[in-house]
Amino acid sequence: MPTHRQATNAIAHLRHLARLDASGPELIAPVLASLHALIGFESSGYFHPGAGGELDVHMEHPAVQAAVPDHFDPRILASEARVFHNVLQHGDDIARHPRGPQSLAQMLRVPAAELLRSDYYNVVMRPAGVADWLSLPLRAPHGPAVGMLFLFRPEGARPFGATELATLARLEPCLARVLWAGGVEAADGEAVREGVLVA
Repeated sequence: MPTHRQATNAIAHLRHLARLDASGPELIAPVLASLHALIGFESSGYFHPGAGGELDVHMEHPAVQAAVPDHFDPRILASEARVFHNVLQHGDDIARHPRGPQSLAQMLRVPAAELLRSDYYNVVMRPAGVADWLSLPLRAPHGPAVGMLFLFRPEGARPFGATELATLARLEPCLARVLWAGGVEAADGEAVREGVLVA
């Protein structure tokens, strides 16, 4: 659990990033550094629309990055669709996810025991050491999908809870503004207003 000072500094850093003249998925590393100070997680992933509607993927941990090609295998995609309410296979899938953060349990359409027997779990999640996650779909102020953030915890770690869900929910507009590739001009007025209030 972060100290009050660590949490304050992390939030201030995220707000600073939202006021920069540049935004987009290339800022994911400083975003994750701030989130580590707010929410304890082992590793993370960020999926965002790339060229031709395909997904571009950034994984923080090499073992999780190594599992990315397996995620897009047709057999694994089919397994994912069987165990989760919403899947993440193409760039436009981000907009189909419900707004706000969701826990792994909220995303499951099957009991946890069935997830553990699935190809998706045994080919993607287990080798990457992922036992629990939080997800957060990010959208631009007027609709377009920005990306989807995942925070991962390993086997034996404390499950994500309501406090972490609430923290991500509060940060959603700021995170979307920072990571939106086309967001500088549209978000400029809001960022300036925030700056004036701070001053």
